[in-house]
This record gives sequence, structure tokens and C-alpha cells, in this order.
Amino acid sequence: GEITNLYKTSKPSLNRNHYCARNITAIDLHGLTKEDALAKLDASLIKWVDTAMKGVYPWVIPVTIICGGGNQILADSVAIWIKHNAQVANAPKMRRS
Repeated sequence: GEITNLYKTSKPSLNRNHYCARNITAIDLHGLTKEDALAKLDASLIKWVDTAMKGVYPWVIPVTIICGGGNQILADSVAIWIKHNAQVANAPKMRRS
């Protein structure tokens, strides 16, 4: 075939990761009380679900939740919030080879 057709394809890429690092949403909960942080997560969840549903299958968007190191009150609250929201899950653990 012609060289101009060498890299053309009629099929979409099989890349299943539709979100690269620049598309990852982050929410920073530093300095918030437990109640304020949970309210901010609940309000953001509505936007995240809407964004995911406007995307492509499997309708998942990665979100990084930053809650700081402190005394773990926010981290524990976020972990419980994730467990109690069916639309939210922790990222799968990366396997080391």
C-alpha cells in the first residue's frame, strides 16, 4: 500500500484508559472540618457522576481526594464516606512485578 496509509486505521484505539493524568480531578480538603469536608464531597459527587455519565463506558472518572496528614480525622471520614457511597470506590491497588 501507499506510505500515506501506513499509520491510518479505521478502528478506534483499544486504550481503555480514557483519562490521562491531566484529566484527573482533585479535591483538597485541607483545613476543613469533618462536617465541611463531607458536605464538600457530597456536593462534588453530584458533579462527578454527571461528568462520568457524559463520558464513555465504563462511566468512571478518577478523583484524587487530598486530606492531609494531621491526626487522620479527615482521612478516616473520607474512607467511611467512600464505603457508604455506592457510586464511589477506592482505586485498585497497583501490582508490583
